[in-house]
Amino acid sequence: MGEETDIPNDETEDETDITDGDDESEDDIDDTENVDEPEDGSDSDDASDSGENDDSNVSEIGDEATVDGATYQITSTEKLTVKYMGYEDAAAGVKIPATVKINGTKYKVTAIAAGAFKGNKNITSVTIGKNVKKVGKNAFKNCKNLKTVKIKSEKLTSVGKNVFKGISSNAKIKVPSEKLSKYKKMFKASGFAGKVKSL
Repeated sequence: MGEETDIPNDETEDETDITDGDDESEDDIDDTENVDEPEDGSDSDDASDSGENDDSNVSEIGDEATVDGATYQITSTEKLTVKYMGYEDAAAGVKIPATVKINGTKYKVTAIAAGAFKGNKNITSVTIGKNVKKVGKNAFKNCKNLKTVKIKSEKLTSVGKNVFKGISSNAKIKVPSEKLSKYKKMFKASGFAGKVKSL
């Protein structure tokens, strides 16, 4: 395999990035930014390792694989990271896992693609796994029945514009308590005017 390059960022001028002094600089925010050592994927709430793809040709940056109905795009073969691209037939409850296995290799899910669930009227709740660092613009825009968003990640550094625009007017976002203040500012800057509470 040749020298690795990162997938181009699909959030351009419409993206709103909020960071604080303890996080990576804006220049470091991308889908292949620093990740921790591989975890054992034992967190059942994150639906880790829930099935594998059956396409043995998926192994390069930019390749996509479907696992349990969800599509993932490889963003780094060195750091073993993927972006969650979407789920065409998503049901009421959606879980973005912490990790996913592709051809027997465990990848961390570190990003959600722009427009991943845009306009999906079936979704009522979303759980975002502990390794997600970036949510692309319009990811959940106009998911009008989306009422509950649970964010387990403490690594979130980038939220695109209008991520939650047009979701239920009674929607609540629940986040790790130690990140409550930072995430409130982040979501407000992205256009969300609803409630943000601790998990």
